[in-house]
Amino acid sequence: MTTTADDVWRLLAELVEAQKETERCFQETERRFQETERRFQETRNRATLSRNRAYSQRTIFKN
Repeated sequence: MTTTADDVWRLLAELVEAQKETERCFQETERRFQETERRFQETRNRATLSRNRAYSQRTIFKN
Protein backbone atom coordinates (compact mmCIF):
# COMPACT_ATOMS: atom_id res chain seq x y z
CA MET A 1 0.00 0.00 0.00
CA THR A 2 1.29 3.40 -0.97
CA THR A 3 0.79 6.44 1.21
CA THR A 4 -0.50 9.37 -0.78
CA ALA A 5 -0.35 13.08 -0.07
CA ASP A 6 -4.09 12.96 0.66
CA ASP A 7 -3.46 10.27 3.29
CA VAL A 8 -0.84 12.45 4.93
CA TRP A 9 -3.12 15.50 4.92
CA ARG A 10 -5.98 13.43 6.34
CA LEU A 11 -3.73 12.13 9.13
CA LEU A 12 -2.52 15.64 9.88
CA ALA A 13 -6.11 16.87 10.09
CA GLU A 14 -6.93 14.04 12.50
CA LEU A 15 -3.87 14.92 14.57
CA VAL A 16 -4.94 18.56 14.75
CA GLU A 17 -8.41 17.54 15.95
CA ALA A 18 -6.93 15.16 18.51
CA GLN A 19 -4.66 17.92 19.81
CA LYS A 20 -7.63 20.28 20.11
CA GLU A 21 -9.50 17.67 22.14
CA THR A 22 -6.45 17.10 24.33
CA GLU A 23 -6.23 20.84 24.95
CA ARG A 24 -9.93 20.99 25.86
CA CYS A 25 -9.45 18.13 28.31
CA PHE A 26 -6.39 19.80 29.77
CA GLN A 27 -8.27 23.07 30.25
CA GLU A 28 -11.14 21.24 31.98
CA THR A 29 -8.68 19.42 34.24
CA GLU A 30 -7.00 22.72 35.08
CA ARG A 31 -10.37 24.30 35.88
CA ARG A 32 -11.27 21.39 38.16
CA PHE A 33 -7.89 21.55 39.86
CA GLN A 34 -8.31 25.26 40.56
CA GLU A 35 -11.82 24.67 41.94
CA THR A 36 -10.49 21.90 44.19
CA GLU A 37 -7.69 24.18 45.38
CA ARG A 38 -10.21 26.94 46.12
CA ARG A 39 -12.36 24.53 48.14
CA PHE A 40 -9.32 23.24 49.99
CA GLN A 41 -8.34 26.79 50.94
CA GLU A 42 -11.89 27.51 52.15
CA THR A 43 -11.83 24.38 54.30
CA ARG A 44 -8.41 25.28 55.69
CA ASN A 45 -9.60 28.81 56.47
CA ARG A 46 -12.70 27.51 58.26
CA ALA A 47 -10.59 25.08 60.30
CA THR A 48 -8.20 27.87 61.26
CA LEU A 49 -11.08 30.11 62.32
CA SER A 50 -12.57 27.30 64.36
CA ARG A 51 -9.26 26.62 66.12
CA ASN A 52 -8.78 30.32 66.79
CA ARG A 53 -12.27 30.61 68.29
CA ALA A 54 -11.70 27.56 70.48
CA TYR A 55 -8.35 28.94 71.63
CA SER A 56 -9.89 32.34 72.37
CA GLN A 57 -12.69 30.75 74.39
CA ARG A 58 -10.23 28.66 76.41
CA THR A 59 -8.11 31.73 77.07
CA ILE A 60 -11.11 33.82 78.15
CA PHE A 61 -12.40 31.14 80.53
CA LYS A 62 -8.96 30.57 82.07
CA ASN A 63 -8.67 34.23 83.07
